[in-house]
Amino acid sequence: MKGPRRLGHESLESRCVMAAFGVPWHDPGHLSISFAPDGTTIAGHESSLFAALDAQQPTEEWQRTILTAFQSWAEHSNLNFGWRDDGGQAFGSAGFAQGDPRFGDIRIGAQAMRPEALAIAVPPDATLSSTFSGDVLLNSDYVFGSDAYSLLAVMLHEA
Repeated sequence: MKGPRRLGHESLESRCVMAAFGVPWHDPGHLSISFAPDGTTIAGHESSLFAALDAQQPTEEWQRTILTAFQSWAEHSNLNFGWRDDGGQAFGSAGFAQGDPRFGDIRIGAQAMRPEALAIAVPPDATLSSTFSGDVLLNSDYVFGSDAYSLLAVMLHEA
């Protein structure tokens, strides 16, 4: 009979791997972004993106900040973003999740939300989200930069 075995350990190979979550875009190399005009319907509400953000800074500045957030992701991913005009059709209108000529693949809008919500983004899943795929809705009642959350920080998170 053998004596008790000594416990030991052996080193294993690294388990660090890249992680992918969610559903990928159909064509990540050609995504478009648009800013929904005020009055655009969002599930029974109306977007007030321009009124809300124009009250905080000039239009060109907040638009540049939002586009900078998305471009920051493009620099470190296989995504490519371009800007497009938005025709003002209702969010979630019937149509293509990507490549709809009426508005961007990712639409930016704003509506009043509970105080603890800064923004929400819809995952790009054409079967579940239709043209809502990728859309970002900001809280129109929130003053960005009034505390720890700048518009850039929030948009980097949502992007």
